[in-house]
Amino acid sequence: MSKRIILTILLCGGLYLIGNGRVSLWDRDEPRYAQASRQMLQSGDWVVPKLLDEPRIKKPPMIYWCQATAMAIFQRLSPDAELSPLARMDRDAAAARLPSSIAIVLTLVLIALVLRRIVDEERTFWTVLVFGTSGLVIMSAKMCLTDGVLLLFVTGSQFCLYAMYRGRGSWGVVIGFGVSTGLGLLTKGPVVLGINLTTLVVLGLMRAGQWWAKRAVRQNGTGPHPEYREREKLGRKLVGFLAKVLVLTVIVVAICLPWVSLIWQRLSAEVSKSGAPVDLWSVLKHEVIDRMTTPLEQHKGPPGYYLLFFFASFFPWCLLLPTAIKLAWQARREPLTRFAFAAVVGPWIMFECIATKLPHYVLPCFPFLAILTAAAIVRGIRSEHREWNKRGWLVAVGVWSAAVIGLGAMPWVAALPRFGFDRLPFLTMGVVSLAAVFFAARVWIDFAHQRIAAAAYSMAIAMVVLIGLLFQFYLPGARFLHLSEEVGAYLQSAGATNLRDVYMIDYKEDSLPFYQGGTIRPQPWNVYLSKEPFANWPGFFVITREIWDATPESARGHLEVMKTFHGLAYAAKGRVVDVMVVKKRTDAPFPDP
Repeated sequence: MSKRIILTILLCGGLYLIGNGRVSLWDRDEPRYAQASRQMLQSGDWVVPKLLDEPRIKKPPMIYWCQATAMAIFQRLSPDAELSPLARMDRDAAAARLPSSIAIVLTLVLIALVLRRIVDEERTFWTVLVFGTSGLVIMSAKMCLTDGVLLLFVTGSQFCLYAMYRGRGSWGVVIGFGVSTGLGLLTKGPVVLGINLTTLVVLGLMRAGQWWAKRAVRQNGTGPHPEYREREKLGRKLVGFLAKVLVLTVIVVAICLPWVSLIWQRLSAEVSKSGAPVDLWSVLKHEVIDRMTTPLEQHKGPPGYYLLFFFASFFPWCLLLPTAIKLAWQARREPLTRFAFAAVVGPWIMFECIATKLPHYVLPCFPFLAILTAAAIVRGIRSEHREWNKRGWLVAVGVWSAAVIGLGAMPWVAALPRFGFDRLPFLTMGVVSLAAVFFAARVWIDFAHQRIAAAAYSMAIAMVVLIGLLFQFYLPGARFLHLSEEVGAYLQSAGATNLRDVYMIDYKEDSLPFYQGGTIRPQPWNVYLSKEPFANWPGFFVITREIWDATPESARGHLEVMKTFHGLAYAAKGRVVDVMVVKKRTDAPFPDP
């Protein structure tokens, strides 16, 4: 690999790691994975992942194994005794995110190594740069979800599939395909099979269209003779193909079967003690079939959801995406372009057909979107197409630049009216806004003067600078985003760390158990304080002000408000809340409600 490719990978790796331990876990999924991985490490049970009191078998165990291993390494390097409770939580959050960061960096290395054998160094470099600095890739590298790790295995299997498509299906390629597919199955189930299958379907349709076009030309008497087929070798090829399929199947089964067998036995034994039946197939049905037909957890979207979302998730390179797709279709006879086109279109259609929709599902398309976009950039630099010379192009660049400026202003628009300067790193916000204006203008000027390479460099540098500022300064300093972190640290300092010492009512962020230490439990009954006898209460509660205001005075007399926090509740659709930590009083002036 050339020096600039190596430098790009190192720069992206640094970007993926920056601020990971200082930015709170996002939304619902990140803390669920992190807490389940920490419980796996604490319990020593590496077969059945658990989240609080329940087995968490919605996903295979690979992500939990990776995150728990990273946590074990970080804990050995920084023992608990040397850190404050908040520092321990930040350490574990950084460890949980580390496998995703490493997996994306390894994907960059894989892309560079494979493409360097297929295309020239220039196109390889731009593919690595485009992929490594696209928005969804960066976010996947900085979040402790399955998608970053899955992407590494899916990309590996797709590249092996490309080699086989090109007639280079050696035993090494077959073994690589089996290993990457098996590990993909162990990471997120059969989605890796769907991605490979839909890619092959689109390739087949494109090949059929080309065959019909050739047939029409031959019937008109203007085409060449059909290609000769070596029929005498068909038998030997069939035998070789079947042997490779058998080896491939054995590899996949060898990777997946041990865990499946162990968890089947464990779940059967655990549930049989309670007398309730267990059916692992029902879990698979729920996570595969039901996810395809029903939007689980309200994760849904209209037809064309992902097509529209590409223009946000592939930022900043979404500006070049229409041109890249157009040029790719024109150059579809070129094998790599044809395969990359199929590897984008096939999985995209599959994910559009699945009822449950989340933005990061289409991440496996991104390596091949980057390949197509890099080809458009290289051809533009070499003046091999004139798509970016047209008058309407600068209008599109102007719209893109305005969007960049708008994004730079978002921290002010979204937060200032609700939280004020005392809860915001306004200096960093100003720097982010100015940087957005500078890079938006820089890209527009470069394209206006037909400096294609300079414009593309400016887009990549803008992404690195803006994400770096956000994760190093703005997000750690915006305390309203750290609500669960602050509440959890306070509960630990108050000694509320034993199992079921604390109930959370109304405020039920999945990140709170992670930052509290994992012993807090959600109370689904919002009128618990009004209806449950005082003698049955735990020692502490985490409640919203709405719950406090709705609690009768007689019940409030049994409670002492210890501290109130103000911030953003992610799971409550971005609701701004006051969260109160209250303690049960032993000297209550009122009788039991």
